[in-house]
Amino acid sequence: MKKTIEISNEVYALLETESKFGESPNDVIARLLSNKLSLQQINISNNQHQKTSKLISKGVAFWEGMKLRAVYKGREHLASVLNGKIVYANQGHQTPSSAAMAITNSPVNGWKFWEYLDETNNRWYSINDLRKS
Repeated sequence: MKKTIEISNEVYALLETESKFGESPNDVIARLLSNKLSLQQINISNNQHQKTSKLISKGVAFWEGMKLRAVYKGREHLASVLNGKIVYANQGHQTPSSAAMAITNSPVNGWKFWEYLDETNNRWYSINDLRKS
């Protein structure tokens, strides 16, 4: 059953800017709400965590509260660094590859799988880029 809702032109414009690969407005809303719930479930909040390095993997320091995402088979997956672990689906992982395998159920290069949020410009970048700097 479909329901109709009224939204302002401004909200519709925001939905269009959030759209990925031709998603419908309904798909965008569902994805954004799903992301919000996922973030709440694993209690990610930059205000709650200091940016201290508790997880170091391959010489890269992952800071506390660091937000990670991956897109796998068209679905966005969110994780965060909490208490020195990459937390995905309420499970802590010591390495990016371990966290990625929790999604794919097969071996994968986590350095190429995950992106991190650069909060200075609100853009996502491959965590593999951190190894190069």
